[in-house]
Amino acid sequence: MKLELVSNASEWGKMYSVQVFLFIEVMGIWQVVSPLVSWALPDWLLGVATMLVALAGIFARLVKQFNLTPKEAS
Repeated sequence: MKLELVSNASEWGKMYSVQVFLFIEVMGIWQVVSPLVSWALPDWLLGVATMLVALAGIFARLVKQFNLTPKEAS
């Protein structure tokens, strides 16, 4: 099995889905690092928020982005 990246993998920072999943990661890091977040917000609320952002990531992955056309080598 050969692993191949998508043709525009070098544009990863512009992909909506990558941005959404990075936000999910930041939420997880924040929850671990900051006890205040765990104390101030119930766990179920953080779970629902993570679920909604993950659904947004799935949707973002399905949206066609026109600003990701591969750049031609000069």
